Amino acid sequence: MHKIRVFISSSLTELEGEREIAQETINELNMEPVMFEDLPAMDKTLESAYIDEIKKSHIFVAILWKNLTEPVEKEYNTAFELGIPMLLLVKTITYRESRTQRLERFLNGNTANNLNSLLQVVPFRKKFRTLHEFSKELKEGLMNLVSDRFTEPAFTTTSNEVTSKIALNLVQNAKRRLLLVVKTPQILLGLRPYDSEKKNYLEEALYNAVSKWIDEMIIDERREFLFLYSEEHTQNEIKRFNLQNVYANNLKKYNEIQKKTSGRFELALIPEFPGRILIGDNSFGIQFRTPRDKVVCVFRQDASVATDLFNVFNEYRDQPEKQI
Repeated sequence: MHKIRVFISSSLTELEGEREIAQETINELNMEPVMFEDLPAMDKTLESAYIDEIKKSHIFVAILWKNLTEPVEKEYNTAFELGIPMLLLVKTITYRESRTQRLERFLNGNTANNLNSLLQVVPFRKKFRTLHEFSKELKEGLMNLVSDRFTEPAFTTTSNEVTSKIALNLVQNAKRRLLLVVKTPQILLGLRPYDSEKKNYLEEALYNAVSKWIDEMIIDERREFLFLYSEEHTQNEIKRFNLQNVYANNLKKYNEIQKKTSGRFELALIPEFPGRILIGDNSFGIQFRTPRDKVVCVFRQDASVATDLFNVFNEYRDQPEKQI
């Protein structure tokens, strides 16, 4: 299982000791520290390298003292916009020390991003002075974040209404990635019943949320969406309800989006349908049938498992979408 990746952001010149302690503490917690010192040589700018590493991280930790450098603020803004859980560790100052106005404005919330505008990324804030205090607060802060955001107990339900509402919430809260495995693709075939205006309002809400997410990812290069569906079931559905024209028109539309996003949005066929699966940034839901023909849904918030599942299904897909 992949480790939780913790990105460490701070001034490189005034917090050397804290950075060393951070690396040791994160390793002790069996997480993976992501730091400038450990980045390999690469053929991209330093700023691009930082941004790419933040995108792949699960937690963002900022260590602040007297100054707020431009790179640290950019890294913070990137993590904020991606909805990554945050921990701010602020070193207290003595009467002989002072903070820059830029850092004071940041700590008071007068930044490009209002800390209260997105509840899911309001950061934990801890104060420290000594290295011992720093290690203690970092460890406690990370454990709280993991407990609150990454490893909630699994939630199981057989209620279609509850399932649809949780799935809708997962889609709406996803900021970086989305993966959907379905038997037949609503975005290509439309909502059931196909010949009636009376749609299931919960399924329609989920359909609209997925469509909105695709529209937003077109202009947001940090997002990716993998949409997998069963070739066999979709083919049967098209024939049964005479949806050939609807399918062809929508397929053309989404193939254009696939090209426009350089593959960040991808439609793909799967040879076997494993059950309905939805994966977001830190959560996932799996739906399957029991022997008594009852549909059971299991939801859990666990960043590591969500990442593992995303990678598995990224490899599970068949060839890129073809005409059925």
